[in-house]
Amino acid sequence: MKKVNWSKLVFRGSLLLCAASLLASGIEVFSLLREQNRLIELAKSNAKHEIVQASKQLGEKLQKLEDRTNAIARDLTEGKLKDGQLLERARQELAQNPDFLEVGAA
Repeated sequence: MKKVNWSKLVFRGSLLLCAASLLASGIEVFSLLREQNRLIELAKSNAKHEIVQASKQLGEKLQKLEDRTNAIARDLTEGKLKDGQLLERARQELAQNPDFLEVGAA
């Protein structure tokens, strides 16, 4: 009858458990890194979408204000608006279009 060497058996079992633990830890680290990258890409995508939306809104406001400023310039050029009336017209435009101040700040 052959004698069982318990110390070798325990050692090999421990090595097997260590290898399994190392493999599981490696898989978890890889999974964590993938999740972090996914969250970063999601945040980038959301930020890009918000920037596109904001730039569209700003473009719309600028177009509206460009029309108003062109009307003032046309009135000045054609003589419909005198220099003395310009300040009052600017006040009226600001009252009607508070976006003038927003775009100026942007």
